[in-house]
Amino acid sequence: DNLSRVLVDVQQDSSSIVGSVLSQYQRDLLDLVFVGDSVNRNKLSLVIANEITPHLTSGEYMNSPEYQNEFSQIVGDVKAAYDISEQV
Repeated sequence: DNLSRVLVDVQQDSSSIVGSVLSQYQRDLLDLVFVGDSVNRNKLSLVIANEITPHLTSGEYMNSPEYQNEFSQIVGDVKAAYDISEQV
């Protein structure tokens, strides 16, 4: 819950900050590319972590309603998950 709230705040704040430093030409280009709806353009958030606790397999996270809900709050609907390391 806390991480998802922080991510929403960061995304909103970063949009405000970027909007304040764009030139009029850059704003016009965004409006051109996004057909006048640049304010509602899709944005990308990247979360990088050294570790996640508890350390479980992707299947264990996906099969736990509690953990799946936490991930959904941060990244949206989770369709699939894969282990990228053999270490558990």
